[in-house]
Amino acid sequence: MSLLMKTNPVLAKTICDHIRQILKKNRITEIEINEADLDQMGTILVFLNDPFKKYFYKHHTTKMKSVYAYKKAKRVIDMLTLNELHLTNLKLNEGNDQSEYAEIIQRLGYLHPFIPDDYCSSKNKCKKGNPCWFNNSSGRLPIDETREKIFIYCLTNTFNKKQHWFEYADEDAGVCVEYDFNVTNVLYDNIFTYGRIHYDNGYDFDFIKEIINSIRINHNFSFQVTGITKMAMLYKRDRYRWEDESRIAINVDSSEGQRFIQTQGIYFGNSNSQVLTVKNNNPYFSWNVRRIICGNRIDPKERAALGAICNAKNIDFTE
Repeated sequence: MSLLMKTNPVLAKTICDHIRQILKKNRITEIEINEADLDQMGTILVFLNDPFKKYFYKHHTTKMKSVYAYKKAKRVIDMLTLNELHLTNLKLNEGNDQSEYAEIIQRLGYLHPFIPDDYCSSKNKCKKGNPCWFNNSSGRLPIDETREKIFIYCLTNTFNKKQHWFEYADEDAGVCVEYDFNVTNVLYDNIFTYGRIHYDNGYDFDFIKEIINSIRINHNFSFQVTGITKMAMLYKRDRYRWEDESRIAINVDSSEGQRFIQTQGIYFGNSNSQVLTVKNNNPYFSWNVRRIICGNRIDPKERAALGAICNAKNIDFTE
């Protein structure tokens, strides 16, 4: 039982009833709110057994079978040779995936209430009670400080779409790789996430924003949706629906993440590295390469190199 339920059960029930009313109004029937899980941390309320994260993952986990990655030929040759994946961080994907990662957090109005008043190095530039979003010494948002430590490997569930070849496979001079993935560890781990991308038309999570704002206005508490970072790693706006994306994501923005890399022998590089190299049969997942398909404009030398690797590894090869 939470501390709030022990010390103020009436308040816990009042707030949970309020949340249930909002869920009912929005026709959200799969989220169960329990008073015993609601806890108070100063002026912040949080569910210890987070129902919102579970709701999100229930709809977006997937069996990672026959999924496809479109890459430059040289990158695929390197990965096949070393039996590894190269995950790129959100900083490297700034024009697309980084902006979508930030979108859901900003859309929910989640970030602003949790920026401390003294975040800026020049406090005189911040109005009291309205903390500035920028750290003036670096010119970066707080959310930017995590993007360098979140690494993703993007896949699609759709095979042989022309736009994939031109957007992600070097304008049809690259390669399509067909994978089967086997996930071997728990979904709710703080480091590892996988699943289908949720494509949002702009309103799908308004009920969470309504809950956050309503609790602040009516009960004078900030409400923290735990797991929002993991939700954000599987989120994009509807205009990207054509990608039909599934994703492997690893977040090493913690001491736990750094220990994972060190103890498991996974090469991370230095603090400025934008690529995380992950070996097959790591503690979280393994994969099997089923097939390699060459683009129409692939360099003949790269085609020959891929053919030799596929022959040695007994991988189907389509020229």
